Amino acid sequence: MICFAFRGFAQNNPPAQSLQGPPPTIEELKVADHDGYLGNRRDLIRHMRELDSDFVFKQKEDVNGHPDFYASNKYNTTVEIIGDEYNIVMVQWTLNIIQDNRTIRNQEIGKMGGLARGLGNEEGLRWFSNICFKIFNNVPNEYSETKQLYLNRIAVLKYSPQLKNMTLMITLKKYKP
Repeated sequence: MICFAFRGFAQNNPPAQSLQGPPPTIEELKVADHDGYLGNRRDLIRHMRELDSDFVFKQKEDVNGHPDFYASNKYNTTVEIIGDEYNIVMVQWTLNIIQDNRTIRNQEIGKMGGLARGLGNEEGLRWFSNICFKIFNNVPNEYSETKQLYLNRIAVLKYSPQLKNMTLMITLKKYKP
């Protein structure tokens, strides 16, 4: 079952046999006591790299006046962080669903679950894992669900079987991408 993928993350691309243990976390991210932003960009990038050491962030053209940082890994999973150093307004994680390699698919979904937990606490991880269970067991078509998380954060998870990808976007309630 896909919900067990969140227990199976280990850093630095572990062999298939090591898919056990607690879900990934972004514990030290400085977001818990402030509802006006998604955290500090430097810390967020550092923690994203802890989830996947392949990520090398590069700055792209600004989006709506906000700096835009982007990274990808060897499985074409991408992460985008939009916002100033102390004013992150959006984080988006997109992964390509690798159907023929369940271990890699589950590993990548587990990393995405780390973002859901890091910016949405246990509630965010529960929501994310429940949707993944639905998607990979019951939903053959396009699927999208939105959830308001704590601290005025909005999470949107979209799944597209045609594009073979899944996207998790977390924004502040006041930010419109």
